Amino acid sequence: MDSDFLYHYTTIENWHNILGTLSEENKLIFYASDVFSLNDPKEVFIGYDLITQLIKQVEQEIDSDRNVGIGELLEQNDGQTKLIEIFKEAIPGINIRSFVISFSNIRDFMPMWSMYGKNGNGIVIKYNKSELQNLGILEKVVYVHESGNGITLNTADLDMLKCYFKKAYLLICKEYVNWDELHKLQFFAMLCAYVCPMVKHDAYKYEDEERILLVNAADKNIKFRVSSSGNIIPYKECPLPVSAITEIIIGPCCDFDVVERVLRMELANYGIKNIKITQSTVPYR
Repeated sequence: MDSDFLYHYTTIENWHNILGTLSEENKLIFYASDVFSLNDPKEVFIGYDLITQLIKQVEQEIDSDRNVGIGELLEQNDGQTKLIEIFKEAIPGINIRSFVISFSNIRDFMPMWSMYGKNGNGIVIKYNKSELQNLGILEKVVYVHESGNGITLNTADLDMLKCYFKKAYLLICKEYVNWDELHKLQFFAMLCAYVCPMVKHDAYKYEDEERILLVNAADKNIKFRVSSSGNIIPYKECPLPVSAITEIIIGPCCDFDVVERVLRMELANYGIKNIKITQSTVPYR
């Protein structure tokens, strides 16, 4: 595994459509999807449960002058109810959304081909990680185990999550000067928007995922598309530089010679050079 690169599994059709967005600035438009529209039905909510468990512990480790007191609010009689309401946007005037682009740390992996690479008939786009870090928050996903005994995670993942949790807490804290109850609720909603998308059920651990996260408050630049399953997906456009792409890996079930020739022709048609094209080594058909 090379930590300098990240991988995005997709279909050839999607890649064709992405190429069609090439701008004069030599950037391609990728879709950052609304976190409530992703394939994991527990997406975000499992992160919310974990935040409510960790919030007091994290606040105790933060300087007192920047401790908002969300943990205390949770302990109030109606605190839990209000936090759930705000998370579901039941409180008027608060409209916060999280959008993500997903990458894997694994270059060529059969389960990923099956799930996201059109069952081996798609491609993997390889990215230089350093060029992605300026586009938004780029963080590793933490995987947690959920059972009848609650949510658990190993020590290394807990430390990683708490580190990101504190970073997000202190970043958002700078935006507020008034700490009445409504502003505390707004703060918590924003904290959820930053932290919850970085937590997933460990059934997805094989993905070894990192995400670009875009958080917006009442942003009107949200678009909508229809997924292959017929669902409407809210998304934001995220321009990624062509220079970030170093390689395209053709799926193990593709006719390599045919697909490679067409991919090279299309890249040349858009004036894109220096992207290596290789074949998956996974024995799969």
